[in-house]
Amino acid sequence: MQQRRPKLKSLDNKENQHTSETPIQNRKLFRKTTPKLLQPLQMDQHISSREPLTTKVEGLHKIRLRTYVNTIENLVNDNLLKLIPPTCDGSIYSIGQSIGKGSYATVRLGTNKQGLKVAIKVYEKLFLKGERLNNLVKEISALKALNHEQIVKLLDVYHCGSTINLVLEYCGNESLFNLVKQHRALSKDYAFNIIHQLLKILVYIHEKNICHRDIKLENILITNKRIKLIDFGFSTICNSITCHCGTPSYMSPEVVTKQKYDGRTTDIWALGVLFVGLLQGSFPFKGSTEKELFFKIRNNEYTINSQDKDVREFLRQVFVLDPHHRSTAKELLQCDVFRTM
Repeated sequence: MQQRRPKLKSLDNKENQHTSETPIQNRKLFRKTTPKLLQPLQMDQHISSREPLTTKVEGLHKIRLRTYVNTIENLVNDNLLKLIPPTCDGSIYSIGQSIGKGSYATVRLGTNKQGLKVAIKVYEKLFLKGERLNNLVKEISALKALNHEQIVKLLDVYHCGSTINLVLEYCGNESLFNLVKQHRALSKDYAFNIIHQLLKILVYIHEKNICHRDIKLENILITNKRIKLIDFGFSTICNSITCHCGTPSYMSPEVVTKQKYDGRTTDIWALGVLFVGLLQGSFPFKGSTEKELFFKIRNNEYTINSQDKDVREFLRQVFVLDPHHRSTAKELLQCDVFRTM
């Protein structure tokens, strides 16, 4: 008698679908970027319209299906309204062209009724599930708690049909990434000036027990040599974090090895990566694959072209494998190179 073969699980089964929404150790929340500094970022592409739920639905079945979908949509909207209460109805803002795109949101140029420019960060409700929704709630909470002239300000939050829109202060569109791409490398004095400003910003947010967790060239805008920190989409409370996220080339050893960590120490490590990027137009930790990159980070094998004493001494305090021995933002501000700034 022939034995029946066991049915194989489909590759489309939910057990096999690893998403970036679950903050457990075997699921990573990475923003997908190329390890080369001066190449355009490869962001996740979200669809902007829904696929048909079925190809052939007619008559009564179509009505029942539409009723069911509407019921689910209403429940989702009610839940989102409770989690993210609007501060206005949105009618005072008009939305224009896209000026940026991230992993989970699109940033568009907008204006209010007085003609003042704003940046409107648009989140599709369809994709706000699990960790993505938690991140949005944390982002709004962090921005409301922060009031610093060099941190982007949250002006309003409103719901608009299938989207949730964050109205932010418009800070221009010149990022440090664009600056490095244009000049290839900055002078030591200019790079240290930028780092000095960023350290003072980090002292402020860390004292509020908030960490950014995505410090990188693209998330710092600059106008007349004065910087503004933007994109708090991965921000959270600092202590005992288990969700491993960020941009791979900027990740710290404790994130790469999936340990519990304090987000303040990861911000400092990322600041060191950014500093090297400013100085030489390339990342200090390099690998042709993510595995090779993470190996270099775990073993602290970085490449720095500069032989300058101040640069070497600064990085010696930043690129420390043990996060407990890594210098804080306040300690780094005591470096000799910053005394005359």
